[in-house]
Amino acid sequence: MRPLRVVWSSDHEIVVDKPAGMPSEATYRKDGNSTQELVRAGAFESAGLSDEARARLGDAVLPHRIDAITEGLLVLALSKEAAGWHGKDIAARLWRKLYVAALPRVDNSDRLLGVQKAYLVRQGRRAERVRAGGKPAFMDVLAVEQSTNDSDRMHALIDLKTGRYHQIRVMMEGLGCPLIGDRFYGGRDGELLLKHVLVGLRPYATETMRAFKAIDGLSERGVSEGITSRVAELQRELDGSPFRVDSASD
Repeated sequence: MRPLRVVWSSDHEIVVDKPAGMPSEATYRKDGNSTQELVRAGAFESAGLSDEARARLGDAVLPHRIDAITEGLLVLALSKEAAGWHGKDIAARLWRKLYVAALPRVDNSDRLLGVQKAYLVRQGRRAERVRAGGKPAFMDVLAVEQSTNDSDRMHALIDLKTGRYHQIRVMMEGLGCPLIGDRFYGGRDGELLLKHVLVGLRPYATETMRAFKAIDGLSERGVSEGITSRVAELQRELDGSPFRVDSASD
């Protein structure tokens, strides 16, 4: 497993690039292997943190989470004030969150594009789609492109509008295109790729967007330049822009 790497930090928050297979938060076992525990211990690669941030690492909490199998960007708040700030913005769906997922090749991939909606409930360690009574879940599939190194594989760029449990995984299953390697939701054998590649947020006590990307190494894994370029373009568009309200609704 690759080391935990810091993408950006301030006095009140830290953005890391989490490897696949690492839990986001400490489990009941407290084995020191979660992202939260490693950040609290200062066990990560970083060009430098402020003295204020370093003093607060022991209080790091997670305003959001990603699955253990998911790699990529994870934000941790280093103060109660920042945790509350980000929690409110997430509840109001004011963050931007883009993911890249590896899917089996299908001939009619255009049907996956656009805004997808489902109602989801959590049943133990699984999420299930229901016709009524579940929580509404939205995602916008921005692009689906053929892998550059595997003719039986393609990649989707997904703008996640809500953050339901296992949302991308179960919604892709519902679209008849479960993620490669995700046997939990019926995916075929192969290397699993589900990466949180961009997060746009409002840092604590500011009114300007900051956007961070994690696309290094994706081209070597067959992700097309069209997808990585689109992520980089959106990052440039969002970073430093006035904070905007997302239009997604229930």
